[in-house]
Amino acid sequence: MAMEEETGNLEEIEEVMSCFAKKYKPVALKIKLVLGTLPERFRITREIIKDSLQRMSKLPEHPPEFEPRGCYTLKRKEKLDTVYEPEFLWPEERKLMHWLVREQNEAFA
Repeated sequence: MAMEEETGNLEEIEEVMSCFAKKYKPVALKIKLVLGTLPERFRITREIIKDSLQRMSKLPEHPPEFEPRGCYTLKRKEKLDTVYEPEFLWPEERKLMHWLVREQNEAFA
């Protein structure tokens, strides 16, 4: 009886050991690339604009007072002001930040 128990345990140990001894992936199962052409609808087209910064408005030296435009309302301006401490930006920098966000409000989600 003891001999049968020992051989049963050995078989279980061999099964456990065999699962760890296998290779991760045989070479025959690895993905092989096939050369071909990409359909036209999946091709990426690049449109290089000569001067993409030409359409961008110039930064003002003295930004104007806040005026709401588009999605950037007075409520959102006040919420943005609460994010930063008052000493973080100078008043002119703060006005410039609000001007920039107002001008580029379509770029924000």
